[in-house]
Amino acid sequence: MKRPKPRFADGENRKHDPFMMRSMRIAVGVVVAALCAAVSASAQGTGEIRARVLDDAGAPVSDAQIELNPGSRRALSENDGGFLFTQVKAGAYTLQIRRIGYQPVTIQVTVSAGAPASPAVALVAIPRVLDSIRVFEKEYGLRYTGTVIDERGAPIEGAVVMVPGKARELRTDASGRFSVDGFRVGTVLARVRKIGYAPQLHSLQMMNSKIDSIRMKPLAQNLSAVQINAQSGFGKDTFAYRDLDERLRWKGEKSYVVSRQEFDQQGTTDLSNAIRYSVTGGKFGGTLSHPMPDGCVIINGERALRDWPLTAFYADEVETVEVYPPKSDPSGSLEARGCDPKKQTYVIWMRSNSKRFPPNP
Repeated sequence: MKRPKPRFADGENRKHDPFMMRSMRIAVGVVVAALCAAVSASAQGTGEIRARVLDDAGAPVSDAQIELNPGSRRALSENDGGFLFTQVKAGAYTLQIRRIGYQPVTIQVTVSAGAPASPAVALVAIPRVLDSIRVFEKEYGLRYTGTVIDERGAPIEGAVVMVPGKARELRTDASGRFSVDGFRVGTVLARVRKIGYAPQLHSLQMMNSKIDSIRMKPLAQNLSAVQINAQSGFGKDTFAYRDLDERLRWKGEKSYVVSRQEFDQQGTTDLSNAIRYSVTGGKFGGTLSHPMPDGCVIINGERALRDWPLTAFYADEVETVEVYPPKSDPSGSLEARGCDPKKQTYVIWMRSNSKRFPPNP
């Protein structure tokens, strides 16, 4: 069949030519079909990992930390032990599962396109009787009462407070207060978050029951909702702070934490000497004679630094330091960050105004 001659003379507008319009509709249909086929093919090339973390008696294990590699994707097990990774490309993967009180496990998983992988995950409990381990479960002892305020001194209600080793989530009342019991003499930490404010990791030295105030700074007004959420401490995962909580809950007799109050008295002293000459450090024997390479340094609970000695840090830029002698971290979190468990480890938490290593929100 011959193509009909166009009704328009050369040089005139042809956009209403029926033949051309029909050709354009066919071309658009081909493009849409191709896009749909590409999306379908992409979806068909992924699967998911859906499983439950159970103990050796078959009971669910909640709050287990699961890391999927390659890809470094992370998840926490729910109350029923379940966890889920979606949109996983077909291939071979490794699941690393950790939970305080259990032996860590590594599982190999193969993901097929369009099908869920459901590996069996069983954790074996570590015996509760461990040398030099204290589990702080007493309801009596020193009381720490904190008041969260803004820059003008007004109380902040509804701030989320974690007191590592004691309370994972508290909320301030109408007067901005929270309270925790059962402390011994030593360093106390508090992490405070509130939407619209920069999060705070606060440390102090407890010699007796104490009332303290924590001042929070508002974020800039020109941030988007997503930026505000992230910079308030709710946008990223909180594995570093969960690990801190677990380490302090299971802290051994030889481990210790030095507070900002002790560092404030030493100004620009290098951290090696600042720990050694602090009250807490002196009580526990101070630092190693040769801090590096015999020791390991972790910054803000997140990553180990290679070849950074303690003398590269100064007392007035550090909020608090956790010190762990060899083989004194039953949680396994320090080894997971790249430190040799047979060597002394220092977890350095920087102050909020640090320019070299700003804390994670």
